[in-house]
Amino acid sequence: MVKGLVGLATDGLITRFRVCGGGSLCDTGGMGTLDQGTGSTVHGVCHLLAPSDYATLCRMEEGYSEVEVVVEAYDGRAITATIFCSLPDRRTTDGIPPLRYLKLLQEGAREWDLDQGYRV
Repeated sequence: MVKGLVGLATDGLITRFRVCGGGSLCDTGGMGTLDQGTGSTVHGVCHLLAPSDYATLCRMEEGYSEVEVVVEAYDGRAITATIFCSLPDRRTTDGIPPLRYLKLLQEGAREWDLDQGYRV
C-alpha cells in the first residue's frame, strides 16, 4: 500500500536536471536530482511504502544514493524522509529535461496540489 502525504517542502535543496541516464539524455541535462542549494526550497510528495515496495524502489533507482532529510508537510508536521540523489559519476552539467519528463513533473505538481509558486 502506498499512502501519499500531500504537500511538503524541504529548505536548502534545489532540483537540478543533470542525471545522465545514457544516450541523448547526457547531451540535454537529463533527469532530475536534488543538490544542496542555499536559500532554495524543493516541494514534493512523501509516500509511506511497505518494506517490500521500498526494496523494489531501491532496486529501480540504481545510480542513486539514499539520503535522510527532514521535510515539512504543508500542515506543519516535520517528517523524516529518504530521498534519492544521483551519484556524482551519473551527473552531467545542468540542462533542460526532456519534454515528456517535464510534463510528468508538471502534471504531478497539479495532481498533488503542490504550492502554486513552485509550479511551472
